[in-house]
Amino acid sequence: VCDSDDCGAAELLLVGPEFRQAAGKYAANLHTLYRSFSSSVEAAKTVREIIQPGDVLLVKGSRGMRMERLIEALENKETKS
Repeated sequence: VCDSDDCGAAELLLVGPEFRQAAGKYAANLHTLYRSFSSSVEAAKTVREIIQPGDVLLVKGSRGMRMERLIEALENKETKS
């Protein structure tokens, strides 16, 4: 149970046209900062820039959206550091 204001996601990365449309429709109800991307390739470029050591990243999506690209982008970031 979380009783503080800093519980939950610090930011949502929404990928795909359906999420982009939903974000536009429900943006006023979202209490979390979010970014919307048309593809996992686009999101992968951003995730490398914003994720910091100690951050927790939950990647949830379909294989059709190729969400594993986000993990691959982070793995490549670590090997280049």
